[in-house]
Amino acid sequence: MLIQGEYEQASATYQGLKRELALVQESREDISFALYTPHFSFNTPEEYKTALTMLRDRERTLIGNGRAAMCPVNWRVGDSEKEGARMVKQNTKLILRVFNCEREAARADVSWNNITKMEERIKKSYDAMNKLSGVLQVTITPEYFNLKLDELRLTHEQEEKKYKDREEQRRIRKQIREEERAQREFDKAQADAEPKRSDTRRC
Repeated sequence: MLIQGEYEQASATYQGLKRELALVQESREDISFALYTPHFSFNTPEEYKTALTMLRDRERTLIGNGRAAMCPVNWRVGDSEKEGARMVKQNTKLILRVFNCEREAARADVSWNNITKMEERIKKSYDAMNKLSGVLQVTITPEYFNLKLDELRLTHEQEEKKYKDREEQRRIRKQIREEERAQREFDKAQADAEPKRSDTRRC
């Protein structure tokens, strides 16, 4: 009966996680106008891309070392510590998978103008995952959460850098067009004035 009760608890946790994941989905059309303070100082999108790769390597290391999510209790299922450890491992994988899926959805949605909303989305997901672990006490670590938040911010700042680069190129192209138009108008004015000067000399 004890092992059945533990697995029923694990199943309830899983269903709760699925419901919470559906609840935290937010509209993609909302735009955040809050001020954002950059957390990084890279100069090019390529530098941001390299930083993202290094960050994901650190995330994989945390997962591999068992430091992405932790459980302070050595659970037993029946009289078996092995079964208890297996139950914790399964729930740890589940919680991380759901959190990672939500974070990936937020990262896919992030753009140059909605970072505040996406940060809040990740924080809600983090709180929800830890709350829904319930009696098993399996929680995502703050260290792993902060890496995921940095990953979101890196993606945002990379997109913002791309946006600013595009805007600067658009401004330069516009300036070139205006200078070319001014040059054409000047050339035309000179051409129009030339016959008048010739007539004046003949008189």
